[in-house]
Amino acid sequence: MKKKLTSIFLSAVLISQVSVAPQISAERINNFSENIAKSEKANSKIVYALKRVGVTASLFAGLFLLHNHFGQSEDVPAASSVKPPVQIDDISLTNNTVHVVPLDQRISEFEKILDKYLNNSYSIQLDEIYRICNKAIPVLERESSLLRIEGPTIVVGDIHSNIGSLEFSVRKFLREVKYGKSILFLGDYVDRGSLAPGGPNGSKNVALLLQLKTMFPDKVFLLRGNHEDGFVNAQYGFVKECRKIYGKKVGVNVYETFNDVFNYLSLAAVVNNSTFCVHGGISPELDFLYKIENINKPLDYNQLSVEDFMGNAKIPDEYNTLAIDLLWSDPMSGIYGFKKSIRGAGWKYGHDVVNKFLEGNNLRRIVRAHEQVDGHNDVFGDGSVITIFSAPDYSSKGSNKGEIMDINGDDIRYEQIRY
Repeated sequence: MKKKLTSIFLSAVLISQVSVAPQISAERINNFSENIAKSEKANSKIVYALKRVGVTASLFAGLFLLHNHFGQSEDVPAASSVKPPVQIDDISLTNNTVHVVPLDQRISEFEKILDKYLNNSYSIQLDEIYRICNKAIPVLERESSLLRIEGPTIVVGDIHSNIGSLEFSVRKFLREVKYGKSILFLGDYVDRGSLAPGGPNGSKNVALLLQLKTMFPDKVFLLRGNHEDGFVNAQYGFVKECRKIYGKKVGVNVYETFNDVFNYLSLAAVVNNSTFCVHGGISPELDFLYKIENINKPLDYNQLSVEDFMGNAKIPDEYNTLAIDLLWSDPMSGIYGFKKSIRGAGWKYGHDVVNKFLEGNNLRRIVRAHEQVDGHNDVFGDGSVITIFSAPDYSSKGSNKGEIMDINGDDIRYEQIRY
């Protein structure tokens, strides 16, 4: 009876705190409550009350804990000044004190990680890989298959295991994020890369990108490419790279761990309500954007891989053909509608269906990757489809520039990758 009265009393007190509490998600509050309970026995009654009074009281209790237990310290601003809400990844808990990690500190910390990874003699430890992947999955999982990004944005095309391309793009982002800049990667982070500085570095690329995402969750966005698929990257170098670094058995486990994370990557993004960004392109199934939003994650091997039907006319029913088309399709001049792709998956799509898609969704352009071009290519000459490629000197067929795109309002500029 005493415990029940304690729960009821606590609920009443907590409700009175709502008007002054900062705007913090219930998920983050529960995490803080768990951490506090582990480190301080004095909070055991509060945690018991959280469990007794349910989710709503848990929300209020978490707010009370944060407001009263931590007080109005320098680490947490007064509730009235919390605009917008602090992101979960900007917060750490040490010695029972909540710290909002300053942007400059996160930039400095990531620069140190980047410098460490750029050392050719450095190999990522196994426990570090598992920690990085386990931390990234819930961050990626809560994002829609269709991202919405506002404000100035850097767009990066295929980098294909080229850590030099990644370094160039990320350092630009770290210089400009303090001015509100975001960065969007269009996929194909692994495979190939034999001509890149230091050779293939797909595992380092992915580990860096996942850490960048968890440290800057509201400014860094990762799309899935057709090479973020276990069947494809088993053929084009990623599994071979992992086995070379970690040994045959452990290397396969590392390769599978990274591919598990790929299942949670988003499939497309809309930047500033005007630019549709995707790895490959559009689909006969895609008339309106909500169909992408309706694709649930994770998208695993049994829904996405092209192993069983590449080159065949019949596609198994369980496969998500819209998702496959988004990753594999290419624009093509001189055709109308959609034509079968020689890739064996996806489509070739013409100018007419591009215009129909853009008009139907009130968009101005498509920005995509997926094809080797000399920096960038305005496919139809009118700005409706732009291909961006960010891996310089990609193949032995000849040298090519790598570029990144910078979207700032209606202004689009390109910057050549140099290292």
